[in-house]
Amino acid sequence: MKIKFAILMMLIFFISGCTNQRQLHDRLIVQGIGIDHEKDSYKVTVDIFDVDSSEEEMAPKIVESEGSSVLEALSNMNNQTGEQLLYSQNFVILIGKETAERGVNEIIDFFVRHHEARPSVSIFSVDGLASEAMKCNVGGKTITSQNIEDIAKADSLNAEIIGSNVLKFVSATQNPTSDPKTLSLKLEKSKEKTILKSGGLAIFSKDKLSGFLDQDETIGALLISSKVKDTVKVVEIPDIGKVTFSVSDSSSKIDVNVHKSMLMCDIQANVNADIYEFDNKGNTGKKLEDYSDILQSNLAKNLEFSIWKAINKVVIEYQSDAFCIGQRFFKNDPQNFKEFSKDWKENMKKARYFVKVSVKLQKTGKEI
Repeated sequence: MKIKFAILMMLIFFISGCTNQRQLHDRLIVQGIGIDHEKDSYKVTVDIFDVDSSEEEMAPKIVESEGSSVLEALSNMNNQTGEQLLYSQNFVILIGKETAERGVNEIIDFFVRHHEARPSVSIFSVDGLASEAMKCNVGGKTITSQNIEDIAKADSLNAEIIGSNVLKFVSATQNPTSDPKTLSLKLEKSKEKTILKSGGLAIFSKDKLSGFLDQDETIGALLISSKVKDTVKVVEIPDIGKVTFSVSDSSSKIDVNVHKSMLMCDIQANVNADIYEFDNKGNTGKKLEDYSDILQSNLAKNLEFSIWKAINKVVIEYQSDAFCIGQRFFKNDPQNFKEFSKDWKENMKKARYFVKVSVKLQKTGKEI
């Protein structure tokens, strides 16, 4: 009798457990989240996957809510819709410019702590309002979070190369020898519509946005800190004309050391490039191979200038260690780093930088 009673109680337990579980159609599947801070509250704009839609191609469903914190804003959305949000399918997090300038630790903290949130979710800084980015157009239709992720992946300065995700952002903010960076998204407005485009790098000093880099500065920054791939560079070369290079791949090496109490940073980048287009100036009958040394030298100088522009903007103006110079210095010379780290940003700013780019042309195309 006791055994039968125990089995009965177990059945009751499992049945009640099943009935309390929320089915998929009872939850709002989050595809993307835009976050802005207005006055004293956070405004969240959420792209919802509508499982109840009868349309063959599901249109994005945008829901907005506010709260004193991101968690409260999202909780208010639960109360507003009567359904719980499911975060495990989230593609992207967009943070508006003014919000990022205030600091994003509080925002990111939610996505780190919540058990459904994925640390690999792409994070972008919007040069404008995140809510506007979530509602703009692509191909004549309202943009989706999948479209946003596709834009970021397709661009030559893409999120994967930059490391624009929650995990890497948090790691950089917590590391005393580095600062985070994300891919930026830009809004282009016209009378008819607003279009979202992939921009350059957004540079942070710890959790606060310092500013944005233009395309040329971004190329220089990536040559320093990671790599450049499938990126176009147009260079005007005397006696040859306007040559369009495609940087197919690159690698870099940074050596940081101390010489006579001065911090020295030696940056070397190796670049592979192709040529597919040029605007000649009457040099018919000659092949581009005949100008190989000149072409390589001019592209190298152009890329070196891009690196100098990036150093000036990121290190001098923004005082950010988005290039992880401190991290490299610590690994090479932990003893000297201990002394220089006491006022690291100022010492990094005063350091002497040496830049060298080596170019190897792989394909030069047809005759001039």
